[in-house]
Amino acid sequence: MARVREAGMEDRILDSAFAVFGERGFQATTLKEIALGASISTGSVYTYFPDKESLFKAAVNRGWAAFIDELETINRGKLNRDQRIAVLLDRGFSTLGAALPLIRGMFFEASKQNLVAPNVDRLCVQIGELLKPDEDRADGRALNADWEAQASQRLLLTRILILGVLSSAALLPPPSPTSAVDGLKEAIRALLAATGVAHSAEAETALLGEAKS
Repeated sequence: MARVREAGMEDRILDSAFAVFGERGFQATTLKEIALGASISTGSVYTYFPDKESLFKAAVNRGWAAFIDELETINRGKLNRDQRIAVLLDRGFSTLGAALPLIRGMFFEASKQNLVAPNVDRLCVQIGELLKPDEDRADGRALNADWEAQASQRLLLTRILILGVLSSAALLPPPSPTSAVDGLKEAIRALLAATGVAHSAEAETALLGEAKS
């Protein structure tokens, strides 16, 4: 007889999985620990997920989806490009710090599940929209010819940059101090500032304040 699924239980399991995988990493985590975090029996986990690998994949993909959805919300808003970039750096590296063990697993323990490429592609689309010059985002206006002509090159560079950040984060030895993630953030900020895409740390702080007001 098939087990009955309880409303909201899958989200509870995923919340617990994200927390436990995030604390212990993929290899050290057991389904028993995840079940304990969700206040259910280990057997009940199998009603929703056939094994640890599928649960890990679902937890990782939900984390990706939440971050990409947040970028979509930012892109639908009225922030200018400088503010959007400041928010991207702030939210992106905050999310990165919280998800480091999942990222390690994504690269080194469950790569066969192809967890990285599809989500990086989706993220590239949102970052491309976020970086678009403000005048090109206005309704009824054609894209700047130079910006449009460089789309494929910009997409490739964005993809390389994202994969570089993720792989660098994955190689940080656990437990990784916040300063290690902050170091990655500062390196990306410096690169964007050097290319004229973003502003200094001081200017970014002011822009974040404007974006939140």
